[in-house]
Amino acid sequence: MGDLDPDIGLGTANVALRVVTQRAGALERDALKERLDHLELTVTARSTEGYSTIVLEGPPAKLPEGVQIVSGMLTDTHFPTDLFDLSRDKARYNIDWTATEPGGRGSILMDRLVLGEQHPYGRDPLGEGTEASLTAMTPGRLALWADRYLHPSNARIVAVGPFDSGKLSSGLAQAFGAVDSAHVRSRPSIPVLTQSAHPGVYVLPIDEGQQSHVMLGYPVPRDSTTNEVLHACIDGIIQRRVMRTLREEKGLTYGLHPLATTTRDVRMCGFTSAVDNVHGIDALATARSVVSDLLEGRNPVTQEELDLHVLARRRALATRFQDPSEVESALVTAVDLRSGDDQIDETARVMEGLASDDVNDALGRMSTSHLTWIFVDTAARGATPSGSSETDGQGSEEAERRLQFTAMGLPQYTMVDPKTGARTVHQL
Repeated sequence: MGDLDPDIGLGTANVALRVVTQRAGALERDALKERLDHLELTVTARSTEGYSTIVLEGPPAKLPEGVQIVSGMLTDTHFPTDLFDLSRDKARYNIDWTATEPGGRGSILMDRLVLGEQHPYGRDPLGEGTEASLTAMTPGRLALWADRYLHPSNARIVAVGPFDSGKLSSGLAQAFGAVDSAHVRSRPSIPVLTQSAHPGVYVLPIDEGQQSHVMLGYPVPRDSTTNEVLHACIDGIIQRRVMRTLREEKGLTYGLHPLATTTRDVRMCGFTSAVDNVHGIDALATARSVVSDLLEGRNPVTQEELDLHVLARRRALATRFQDPSEVESALVTAVDLRSGDDQIDETARVMEGLASDDVNDALGRMSTSHLTWIFVDTAARGATPSGSSETDGQGSEEAERRLQFTAMGLPQYTMVDPKTGARTVHQL
C-alpha cells in the first residue's frame, strides 16, 4: 500500500493505513452504526506491514449493501484531522518505545545490516518515518497516497461463506465500479539480496536492562512458491535447533522468537533470543556453532526432523484457518506477496513433497560468512567515544570480549555506538 513508493515513503504509508483502519472502526461508533446494526453486520479492521484489511461479517444477502457503506468510507479521500493526528502520534510512540527497548534497538540495527542502506526498510526499519518526516507530513501527502492506492485496482476482496456469487458480484460492482487500469501501483526497483548487506558479528553495548539479546538475520529472495516454502522450513529448523540447544541443553534462555521483515522482493529471516547478560557471549557462541554445523553439513537435517517440522506447520495452519478472518488474512497476504490464487494449496503440495536432501542441498548453498549476528550487550558499560581513553573497567571488559571472540574463531567483530550508530571494526 505505497510503502515502497519513493513519492510516498514508509512513514506516510503507515500513517495512511492506520487512518483507513481507524475510519473503518469509526463505522461502529457514529451514525452509520445504526445502518450496520439494521443490516446485522459488523466491521473490524486492522493494519499490518504493507497493507490494511477490513472484514465485513453478517448475513450473506445483506453484505452487498454493507459493502457500499464501506466503499463510501474508503472512496472519501478527506482525512479527518483528529484521525491523522492520532495516527501520527502512534508512529511517534512506536519510535520512542523502540528507542528505549534493547531488543527493539537490536531489531532496527538488524534490518539495516541485513537489507542495507539502499533498501527502503534498511533506511527506515520501523516504517514509521522520522521525527522530521512526521512533522513535515501533510494531508496533501495522504491525499496523494489515497489517489494512488485507495482504489479497486489495488484491492483484493475475499468472500468466505455460502454466497450467491451472482448477487454478491453485482453488489460489489455497484459499490466499487469498474477497475480503472490507469491506477497503476508504483513498483520501484529495489535491491534483491542473496546475502546480508553487512554480514559478520556486531556488538551493540547498551548499559541498561538485565537481559542481553542474541540475534541472527539473513535475507531470502522471494522468487517462487517452492523457494518460499523451502526457506521457511530452513528458518524454522534453524530456530528449533537453536532453541533446543540454548534452552533445553544449556539452560541459557527461556525462549526464542522469529525475527522477520517481509517486503515484496526479499524476506529477512532469523531469530532473537533474550539471555541473562552474564551468559550472553556463551549463548552467541552456542547459537553460531549450531547454525554452522547445520550449514556446513556436520549435523544435517534428517527426514524425521523435517517431517515433524512440516506436521507442526500444517497443524498451525489448520488451527489458524478455523477463524474466517484468519483465512481472509492469509489469502490477502498471499495475493499481496504476488502469489497465485492457489497459494495455500500450492504451499501444502510443496511442503508435503519436500525431502531432507532438498533442505540439506539448500543449506549447503548458504554460507556462514553471509549471515549477520548481533549481540546486544546490556552488561556493557557503553561504547568508548572516539578519541577518548578507556577506563580500566572498559579496558578489561574489551580484553575479555576479545578473548571470547577469538576462542569462537572470529577473525573480527564490529562495535556499534549506541548513540550515533557508528561502526568500528576490531581485528582479532
